[in-house]
Amino acid sequence: MKLDFILLFAAGIIVNILILFILTFRYNMILKTLFNDSMKFINSFFMQNASFVLGYISPFKIGGILAKPLIIKKYTSIKPKDTLFSTFVEIVLDLLWQVALFPILFIFVGKKFFDSHEFLISFILVAISIIIFMILIINKDLSLRIVGLFFRLMPKKFNIVKKIYKGKNWVETSISKLRLLFSDKRFMFKFFILTVVLLFLNPLVLFFTFKMYSLSLGYFVALSLYWLTFIIGRLSGLPGGLGARDASLGFLLIALGVDASLSVKVTVVSRLILMLPHLGFGIPALVYYGTNGMIKKFRKDVS
Repeated sequence: MKLDFILLFAAGIIVNILILFILTFRYNMILKTLFNDSMKFINSFFMQNASFVLGYISPFKIGGILAKPLIIKKYTSIKPKDTLFSTFVEIVLDLLWQVALFPILFIFVGKKFFDSHEFLISFILVAISIIIFMILIINKDLSLRIVGLFFRLMPKKFNIVKKIYKGKNWVETSISKLRLLFSDKRFMFKFFILTVVLLFLNPLVLFFTFKMYSLSLGYFVALSLYWLTFIIGRLSGLPGGLGARDASLGFLLIALGVDASLSVKVTVVSRLILMLPHLGFGIPALVYYGTNGMIKKFRKDVS
């Protein structure tokens, strides 16, 4: 039993590192497509983890978002404001399908549903989210309207972003860049494939945690719970979704018949598996980059 726990824990760590590799490749792909420049994979990998660490201690992951321009400028010729734009591209593209998936998951997640139709309905949920994502890719005008709304509703705490994009037409400029990006079918196809892989790969961490404690909940339960709680955490605006995401996962596990103390263990261990690679790679990266110096330089660049 103890050996199985250790092996499953290690498997979860390995899967999470693989996810980080895919996220790194995907972000480099965005940089290359937008600006015809990108970082070496190893540098980009450590940057991703450093931004995750900063995201854990700042609301709406603003620390992680602002860290990327500082780091990328050390390795490329890309301007900080352009790097910041590429980060928002990644966030917006993910939000398009996550927000569409959220109400579907919210409606269908429930004990009776999982008892009798776990595989069928979970498959339908994933299929619907993929179809919605494809529609948003194909229908560029609809996607761009959503993006424009996202920029205009941006909270005041993101005023630094608006300061970087000086002038009245920064929203329109961003949308015009996105229009060119959405017209690149090769890029959108690759982004779509990588996103679908992440859609199925991420819940494995939660599924392995179920098995650590001999829970009978299957993979498609893990898939539904993972993404529902992930989106709740993201929409909460709390650093790293800490608190909101964990509380909602614990609540849903109890609703599925899992003992309260066991649901706490599953929540804590799954969170630990998710955070360890970020902390293990991200903290040394932050020490290496010397964040205080970069922050001062960044402020000078945008002032």
